Amino acid sequence: MSDHEYSILDHDRGRIFQYIGTGITILATLYAASWGLLGQLVTRIFPSVWGFVPKTLDSGVAFAVLYFAFNRWFWRNWVCRKLFGFHNVSGEWSVAGTTLGPAEALPQGGEPRQWAGNVKINQQWTKIGVHLRTKTSESFSLSAAVKDHDGEALLMYSYSNEPAARARTADGLQVHRGYCELRFSEDGKSASGWYFNNMGRVTYGEMALTKIDRRT
Repeated sequence: MSDHEYSILDHDRGRIFQYIGTGITILATLYAASWGLLGQLVTRIFPSVWGFVPKTLDSGVAFAVLYFAFNRWFWRNWVCRKLFGFHNVSGEWSVAGTTLGPAEALPQGGEPRQWAGNVKINQQWTKIGVHLRTKTSESFSLSAAVKDHDGEALLMYSYSNEPAARARTADGLQVHRGYCELRFSEDGKSASGWYFNNMGRVTYGEMALTKIDRRT
């Protein structure tokens, strides 16, 4: 699964860069007092270089480290999520799906068709990837957005679905595109929503997700 960029609606990522920049400014102030570790080391070896290069290099390294750490880990912190309105929907989930229509996609009698699968969501501050796997196919997200919905997370994403070889030949399934919306509970342990497929397979239905706790 390849992760891709996504939108966090009603959230200005520029504020985060501003805070990181503020942190770098504080570090630069310390460097001005000759407290930069790299600067002290270089000063001992090459005294004439201390005027510019060590401070610039230290600041660049500090920004890269702070940004990497925030993007991968810090944003998941409860304080950061509450302060900036982030929602963490990452993890593995069991899926109970129901195909509701159209009529030609349902068994004889028109009863909804049940299906099951697992979905894995990789999420960082800037990237996300949603991978759904069932017995007959797997889908990968192409674009996505997350927004706050009355304290709960609403994940909206488009995807491409690739049927397994046996499903292509036996069931006539074709590669298709779709769209899904999932609303996650505040405790982050469950979600529910709906989906529809098109461009190769016209179906729609609903999904219920339950988080898989790997610690048990």
